[in-house]
Amino acid sequence: MRFIKYGFAIIAAISVASCGGGSGSSAPPVVVAPPPPVSTGPTWTNGVFEPASNFKSRCETPRAGTSDLAGSILEENHWLRSWSNETYLWYNEITDVDPGTVNVPTDYFDLLKTNAITPSGNPQDQFHFTRNTEEYQELVNSGASAGYGARVALISASVPREIKVAYVEAGSPASSAPANLMRGTEIIQIDGANVVDGSADILNAGLFPADPGETHTFTVRDVGATATRTFDMVSQTVTTLPVNVATTLDTPSGKVGYLHFTTFGTDSAEEAVYNAMTDFSNAGVDELVLDLRYNGGGFLDIAGQ
Repeated sequence: MRFIKYGFAIIAAISVASCGGGSGSSAPPVVVAPPPPVSTGPTWTNGVFEPASNFKSRCETPRAGTSDLAGSILEENHWLRSWSNETYLWYNEITDVDPGTVNVPTDYFDLLKTNAITPSGNPQDQFHFTRNTEEYQELVNSGASAGYGARVALISASVPREIKVAYVEAGSPASSAPANLMRGTEIIQIDGANVVDGSADILNAGLFPADPGETHTFTVRDVGATATRTFDMVSQTVTTLPVNVATTLDTPSGKVGYLHFTTFGTDSAEEAVYNAMTDFSNAGVDELVLDLRYNGGGFLDIAGQ
């Protein structure tokens, strides 16, 4: 978003002596009107927050076809600061950093969180991140995003770290050769960085590729194995299925439906659950196991159903 400065011309009101003879009076003094103050944008006072609505939609680079308004990076940062103060759960644990000292809004947003550590040694806030708007809309509309089709579980997010595969999407790079990942597979190394104590930047870049077509090298240990194996995985645009598994189990007490529901956050989630429930009803299911492990949330209207 580009900040527009308004320059103000200094207007001098000059009085001219009347024509004609006779008067010996001198010309009136020149009167110069003081210029109005030039706006430099919002200012920062530690602990004082303007309403986030004052900066809403102000962007340095407004996007066509949106409600974006011309603004500045400073206004973007002020919106992030005020919005975090109004909505963030641990708002009183945020260090109030001057928005004018950070030139990249995403970098500024990274600062707007608690740095507290839980008794288990993990960050209190493990879900503080940004996402490209276009990528997010694609994910919501179709469930598609760049990746391998594997959901990982951080058994320990701090050193010594431990990461295992939670589940994989059928037909994805993670579930296909040479990866053939399964639930419980432990990830040992990514691109030469040890999971236990290696570079977090390298590990994150390998685990969460930004674009399709990225190649990363993984070393893993399969469930029940003692040896490790190494292979390359290439990221693709993978569609996340909101219902990963829907099956009927025969038990001594009757038929039980098992539904693994991975997200409330895609437009297809409601239909997927409806179809699964219809199948359960047709199969005569008496009881239901609803598995919400690793479900990252999503739309409240779907969750409320």
